[in-house]
Amino acid sequence: MDTELLQAIGYQDGPVEVEVIMERIRDYLATKQGKERVRPPRQAAAGRIFDHDVYDELFQLNQTYDRTFVAPYLTPVKVPLVGKLWQRVRGLAHALVVFYVNRAAETQARINASAVRVLNGIVSGIDADQTPERVERLEKRVAELERQLKALEAKQQTAPGRQENG
Repeated sequence: MDTELLQAIGYQDGPVEVEVIMERIRDYLATKQGKERVRPPRQAAAGRIFDHDVYDELFQLNQTYDRTFVAPYLTPVKVPLVGKLWQRVRGLAHALVVFYVNRAAETQARINASAVRVLNGIVSGIDADQTPERVERLEKRVAELERQLKALEAKQQTAPGRQENG
């Protein structure tokens, strides 16, 4: 195993936290490949608003958004005499096509990375949003104030010596 990788993992004796180690490995590989690492949102399960499948799909998207390159592959030609020449011409044409396809794929990977960052930000922002809790607290406060107001109104109506202007 690569000693740089072992140092990047930074494992110390004790309990193994697989997710932490995997994050370190992903960071190391992204750095080694010269890529910017896109990080999925991290939120406690209790704070999650979306269905579990949404988080699973977002995780998978974070793992595969940049895997769009095409590897060259030619099926062998078994035609005597002309086969080698034809295979060479096909190989050159194939290499040229793969070169341009991979350039387009590289551009698409950058677009995908931006889209994934935006999705991660949206999901993190929604998960971190305190609005539902604030609304619930405000509803309780309004209900309590309404109860107090009714109690005061009832007390005023039943108070002895109350004079009405009329």
